[in-house]
Amino acid sequence: MKARWRQLLMLGVLGIGLSGCGGEPAVPIDPALVEATVRTEPAPASSGTPVTLVAEFTGAEITDRADVTLDIRVEGEPVLIDATYDGEGGFEATYTFADPGSYETFVHLYVDDLHLTKKAQVDVQ
Repeated sequence: MKARWRQLLMLGVLGIGLSGCGGEPAVPIDPALVEATVRTEPAPASSGTPVTLVAEFTGAEITDRADVTLDIRVEGEPVLIDATYDGEGGFEATYTFADPGSYETFVHLYVDDLHLTKKAQVDVQ
């Protein structure tokens, strides 16, 4: 009977240990090394026309496990747009700028417990 309990205990310990091994291991990100840029397609962006905004990162490998939100400041007010992973390391979102000008754009990057905010500028003709 003791041997049976010992086997069950060992299976439980093994099960708990293996449950932590699932999924892709997180690669540590040094926030000081991460930079973000935002480019437009087409370039240059034109007001009144839908534009694809592409956020790209250097300084860390950012994958589809991350979430990215673009925070475009329009007359001082935030317009939040969720971006989707493009499969090549960038994150895309579509937006139509009503007026020409330079727009402050904050790129919010969420990876596991990490939230980084990087500032970029988008020029619209």
